[in-house]
Amino acid sequence: MSTSGENPYESPQGESLAPQPATDGQNVVPLAAVDYMSCLTRVFESPNWIVNSLLLGIAPIVFIIGQMVSFGYLMEMIASRVYGKSEVYPDVDLNRLGPYLTRGVWVFLAFFVAYLCTMPISIIGAVVMIMTQAMRNEVLMVLGMLFYFGMIILAILINFLAMPPLMLRAGFLVDFSSAFDLAWIRDFARKMWVEMLVGAIVFSLLAWLILMAGLLLLCVGYIPALGVVTLMAANFIAQLYQVFIYRGGQPIPFRESAKL
Repeated sequence: MSTSGENPYESPQGESLAPQPATDGQNVVPLAAVDYMSCLTRVFESPNWIVNSLLLGIAPIVFIIGQMVSFGYLMEMIASRVYGKSEVYPDVDLNRLGPYLTRGVWVFLAFFVAYLCTMPISIIGAVVMIMTQAMRNEVLMVLGMLFYFGMIILAILINFLAMPPLMLRAGFLVDFSSAFDLAWIRDFARKMWVEMLVGAIVFSLLAWLILMAGLLLLCVGYIPALGVVTLMAANFIAQLYQVFIYRGGQPIPFRESAKL
């Protein structure tokens, strides 16, 4: 490998981390590549994976609060993975609902604001399509529709590339404003966009198969199936972060969440 020329994986601040294995639980354990299938298989490493999946599948039913608690737990699970604190991810601890909530609220708010920021893109596409439809010109109507779908895809792509790094920053730093470090988010997307796109294809298919299998079990299996998909996504984000660090990305500290 050549050592001359510009490093395509250099972070914006010019800092580069040599991939050193973590031995004290304080450093991120780097990975050279994402192992997509292990994101699913590692869900079943815990002897309590069924209970964990059930609880995470039920959480969205409690609407906003349940989603915040779920986010908080997932961030602790991701931290356990990336810091190599244990071979098996931690179980959902009902005694830690408070810390889960105070961590997850920032992830939820960051998601919500990011969604609001990309909403105008979809609105512009819809307005243009409506205007072209009103002109009763077939060519303009087709162009307007194509423009609308193009803007929808653009909004989805922006959210897709921004959400994993945004989630990591909000959940690890337990802070709203610190989550929106655009330089760090751009660096993450620039280093990891290929893996994120491949992961989207692989996990969309896997998630569909898992959820359909859950529905076939008289719909009762849908709840634990949803939990399995959630854990699989968390494993994927953890690996993305580890590969990002391997490629010279800037690490972020994992701060303690406040107690209620």
